[in-house]
Amino acid sequence: MGAALCLLSRPRFGACCRVLVRMIGCKKTLVKQKLNDKLGFKWREQMGVPIKTILAFFVLFLLRKLFTQRAAIYDISKFIGERRDFWLVDKAMDRFHGKDGFFVESLADLKAGNQVYPLKALRYTGPGDRRVKLILSGAVHGDEPAGTAALFEFAEQLRKCPAPGLEVLIFPVTSPPAYVQDHRFTELVNRGASHQKRADLNRDFFINQDGYPELKKARQEDRLDEEGRIIHSSQEAPVLMEFLKKEQDKRPFDLHIDLHECSICQAGMIFTNDETQGEMLDAMYPAIKPNPGEHPLPIHWFDGLIPSLKTYKKQLYFIDPIQGKPVFARWSFVELNAPSFTLESPMNRSLEERSTMQLDLVNRAIQQLLNVGSCTKP
Repeated sequence: MGAALCLLSRPRFGACCRVLVRMIGCKKTLVKQKLNDKLGFKWREQMGVPIKTILAFFVLFLLRKLFTQRAAIYDISKFIGERRDFWLVDKAMDRFHGKDGFFVESLADLKAGNQVYPLKALRYTGPGDRRVKLILSGAVHGDEPAGTAALFEFAEQLRKCPAPGLEVLIFPVTSPPAYVQDHRFTELVNRGASHQKRADLNRDFFINQDGYPELKKARQEDRLDEEGRIIHSSQEAPVLMEFLKKEQDKRPFDLHIDLHECSICQAGMIFTNDETQGEMLDAMYPAIKPNPGEHPLPIHWFDGLIPSLKTYKKQLYFIDPIQGKPVFARWSFVELNAPSFTLESPMNRSLEERSTMQLDLVNRAIQQLLNVGSCTKP
């Protein structure tokens, strides 16, 4: 009984239990009579345990399980680090739908083995005239969950403190198949000329324009469809590109922030393809300022890996958009004409620290765009 009393001491949980126990007590006589008829003896005298106590424990067990599940859905940032439960994330998205300016949009169903996972966007429209439109993406790589946690925290922040003049498309999990499997790469749907077994979604956002190396390479490898477009190796990339281009036609995007994590970095880093974004980079920089003794990845690591890399400031880098790799942010910059940034937060920090860094960066960027303060001051 001590455990039951402990559980009953919690105000909200205990109140529900006490009401149900009183309801059970009203039916006690009827239940006892049925047990006596079936078993042929008086339950309490023979067993020494009141049926009310047994039923109360059963109700406590069911309610405890229900409340624990609800708490997990609402505390997504803590639960997300223990195991990759995509359906928990899916439920967390759905709870925003139709409330406080949020709507969930389903883009496609993605196959992964025998399972099908929905690719969804969480749209937020703030009160007043819409002036700024953003894309926020996380978990493009499935083994990088901090972006998912940060974006749910950001959505909760918007729910509690509406942002006038803001419209945001949030992708907490951009690659559900990779996220479910806790893998960097997603399901491969077209092998092309390579021998890869999985697809890197953040290398699958091709620019179908002359002068870009991926189009030239695709022609050499005969990886063009009947309309002359590059055939993608992932399911997600063509879906996202089509959806965002339609959104661009409705209203141009003003910013795209893609949240990533780096396993070999000691401090956060920001990459962009737009050399005119010095003020925005300056506004973001305090979010990734390293702790004493920490240093970002040495610049020589990029030699031969990312052509035309320039250091704007320590931890802030420009990448030539033509020679850069076909990553999500580069595609947004070229095809959507939106200033785009890729944040790499260091995996040597805890999940909470990484997601806090990413949330801080997003808040600073929005403050810079809207020229306003924030409910949660960075």
